[in-house]
Amino acid sequence: AGQPQAAEEALLRLEMAAEVPTPAEFVDARRAFQLKLLTRRNDPPPAQTWAQDAATVFASSHAPGHARRLQAAFKVLLRR
Repeated sequence: AGQPQAAEEALLRLEMAAEVPTPAEFVDARRAFQLKLLTRRNDPPPAQTWAQDAATVFASSHAPGHARRLQAAFKVLLRR
């Protein structure tokens, strides 16, 4: 996975961990990613990896919309 794709997957994982909605234009990507996760049964779930996923997003280049999505996920995750 390239850096932009890794950041996008990390954002999807963060949204799944926080149980927040994914923006409409990324819903298909989220569904496809959820199916991909089902084939990786031994991988830890997004709720256990959100810190690493956040680091992946922070390390990636800025993309429009990432900050808003990250903030929405953090708002929920940091309350837990």
